[in-house]
Amino acid sequence: MERECPEDTIPYIIKAGDTLYQLAQEYDTTVDAILQINPELEPKNLQIGEKICLPTLRH
Repeated sequence: MERECPEDTIPYIIKAGDTLYQLAQEYDTTVDAILQINPELEPKNLQIGEKICLPTLRH
């Protein structure tokens, strides 16, 4: 079953070359906020095609 993103977040599919830092900059958030919403995420081992949730409001 595909994971649903919580309210005030948006789904994002990891692409080649993505980093949490780059995503945080692009979506006006922080790496810490991304990790709080995605506690199972391994920042140094992002998987292409993996769905994560990104905060839409600055935390």
